[in-house]
Amino acid sequence: MLSRWNKIRQAFILAGVVVCAAVLCPAAAGGLLEENCEKELQKTVQELVAFGDRSVGTEGNKAAALYLQKKLAEIGLEVALQGGELQNVVGLLKGTNAAPREVLIVGAHYDSAKKSPGATDNGAGVAIVLEQARLLSRLSFAYDIKFAFWNGEELGGKGSKAYVKEAVEKKEPIALYLNYDSVGFDTGKCLLDLMHNNLSEKIAKWVVEINEQYKLGYTLSQNTKKCFSDHRPFWDAGFCALMFHCSDHGPAHTPKDTADQVSYAYAWKNAKLGLILLSEWNNFLTRRHPPSPRLRWTGREHRGDLFLTGFIGLRIFPAEAQPASLKSYAEPGRRRGDFLPQGTQRTQGKDVSQMQNKAFRI
Repeated sequence: MLSRWNKIRQAFILAGVVVCAAVLCPAAAGGLLEENCEKELQKTVQELVAFGDRSVGTEGNKAAALYLQKKLAEIGLEVALQGGELQNVVGLLKGTNAAPREVLIVGAHYDSAKKSPGATDNGAGVAIVLEQARLLSRLSFAYDIKFAFWNGEELGGKGSKAYVKEAVEKKEPIALYLNYDSVGFDTGKCLLDLMHNNLSEKIAKWVVEINEQYKLGYTLSQNTKKCFSDHRPFWDAGFCALMFHCSDHGPAHTPKDTADQVSYAYAWKNAKLGLILLSEWNNFLTRRHPPSPRLRWTGREHRGDLFLTGFIGLRIFPAEAQPASLKSYAEPGRRRGDFLPQGTQRTQGKDVSQMQNKAFRI
């Protein structure tokens, strides 16, 4: 597992350094980032809270599992129950590859602490993952994305442990797991903690760049919290996993954890962080095995401009911009992150169509 990831990480370092600072093309993203889904998030949280106590074994817990199955089916995903009596609910957004080599998973636990409505912990996390599933289902990706809702996190992560155990036995090629737990309570300072280990440290840095690039407004910290959650079983099994977590638990685990305690603007920003990361990461996997791109130049390129081959074309980064900063490119008609049109050309005698997975300068 670790050796496989090391190969991915090496490719990420060689090519993905440019990708991680890249802009998600608005056309490719289907305008998802321009939407405001705060009301959808609020509706989901309110519906979950209406079930009452969702601790394992309660009627509220069983109702929530059925609710999530229905919601995922309405989105059009393949829905499966996993973990036996634990009732993990997993929706699959099937990739276009006939034999996917990697799978991305994003998840949140849907059980609550006893006698708690569980709005911030973890209705907001469930709402974020469900909204990401709804929005990303509009797009096509080469690789599978799974949207998982775990049961039994409040009992020591029973649901996610059961899933990871089965994933290891089946040798499921999990490239990345994103975990959302207690991600809806804002103290007013828009603080968010990224919990990572050595394996996912670069993913955390990627999230920091996304936050800056898209001006989401979070003040991000890293590993200030040491909370247990469903990312830990993935870490323990050697999978790359990142946890999004509020800086303050607020009313979690109390009867006061009601829907009005959730900041839906804060939660929507959190959802957008994941939307961008999931999209860019899936495109990164795609770029590891892309079709030969047919590209043409526009005639406005300059020597020293940095290009990176992509799934639908070539991404341009100006010569004066460092990959980590990507300063604005002032030339009319050319913006950072733009994809060049498809076609065929050569640069310095090299056929661009053969330069797959390469970052290069003209």
